[in-house]
Formats: sequence, structure tokens, C-alpha cells
Amino acid sequence: MQFFAWSKGQQTQTSLKKAALSLSLALPIAFLSVQSVSAQSEDLYFTLKNKTRSTLIEFYLVPNDNGTWENDILRGTLLSAESTEMYVEDGLTTCTYDMYGVFSDGNDFEEYNLDLCELKSYTISD
Repeated sequence: MQFFAWSKGQQTQTSLKKAALSLSLALPIAFLSVQSVSAQSEDLYFTLKNKTRSTLIEFYLVPNDNGTWENDILRGTLLSAESTEMYVEDGLTTCTYDMYGVFSDGNDFEEYNLDLCELKSYTISD
């Protein structure tokens, strides 16, 4: 934002008053814009719990409009009765994700339209 003063006297005072008013109105709007952007791109996290009798060997998590499972994001395996923290650091503004998992016994599961902004944990069970 730029400020200009053309001459001394009344015109300068009027210009400075207008500039101060503009600044006082612009700062709250700029602050709200920054808050809104940061809230939209926050990373998401949840606890993934395996309550099945099998070991989870692959886990895929994608935005629900993706159309493909992409890459396995499970680092290693998740044994029966274990849990792990999952972090979604994709920079997207969506909360709705789909998940797919594969177990060591050949079984799998799919879950659609999960709201990760609200979800604190997800339990896979038999």
C-alpha cells in the first residue's frame, strides 16, 4: 500500500486521514484472509487401528475425487492389535478421503468419503 501527500495543509491532512482509514479497514481483511488460507491447507492426522486377525501390508489414502489409489503410504506393516499415527501432508484443502487396505491373508477393505478433518481415529475390524 502506498501513501501520497501532494501539498502541505488541509489536502495533506485529508489524504493522510483517508490513508489511515483505508489501512485500518484493510488490515483486518488481510488478517482474515491469511487465517482462512492457513486453515484450509492445514495438515491432517488420525490414528489407524488394526483390530483384525491379519497384518495390514498396504494402505492407500486419496482425496475422494481422485479415481486411483496411487501409492501405498504405510511404511512397513501394521500388525493385528497395533495402531499407528497417519499424517496427511498433501497441502490440499479437502477433508474428504477414500482409503483402501490390503492384508497379508489376501483380504482387503475399502472405505469412501471419510471426513479426515473430523476423524481422530479409524479402526479396521473383521
